[in-house]
Amino acid sequence: MGRDEMKQVFPGVIVPDELKNGWWNAKRGVETVPEAQARAERVAETLWKRARGSGLREKEEEEEEEEKNGEDKNDDDEQQKKKKRKVNEQVGDLVIVSHGMFTDILLKILVGVPKSTGRQTGLFCSQNAGIHAIDLDVATEDNVCGLVQFNDVRHIPIEARTGGSVFGLDECYVSEGSA
Repeated sequence: MGRDEMKQVFPGVIVPDELKNGWWNAKRGVETVPEAQARAERVAETLWKRARGSGLREKEEEEEEEEKNGEDKNDDDEQQKKKKRKVNEQVGDLVIVSHGMFTDILLKILVGVPKSTGRQTGLFCSQNAGIHAIDLDVATEDNVCGLVQFNDVRHIPIEARTGGSVFGLDECYVSEGSA
């Protein structure tokens, strides 16, 4: 599904330009597990940045409210704060559509499980296009990822559901290159 199709099906969705023709490159084929892990690390970092941006947005709104309530601020200090703040304008809920192995890799990175290839000692056995809800807490010194909902597939007809088995996901890792 390309950008135009996504916008047609999901009005108001923000789709990056690089997804104009969709993400899959059939000529390239499947990515290796290490390639999928590297991609998941980039996605995880983007998610953490968005979460931090969301927190800054809330802090910014609190400061604006304080100003409205008559608290005086030094103009120089305020200008310095505005210069330091680089808040992503696109904060809020985010949708990622993915296959089960990428979901497994991404969730492991978000919760801090060390990366490995080959046989895994634990798996997030997600079905393809299952719905997961995560809560990224950046309010403390250490980032915390909470898994709020996992593998909701009610939107997929039973006969169309794929993935989600320990055997299948384990096979993807063991057969390096089928991520």
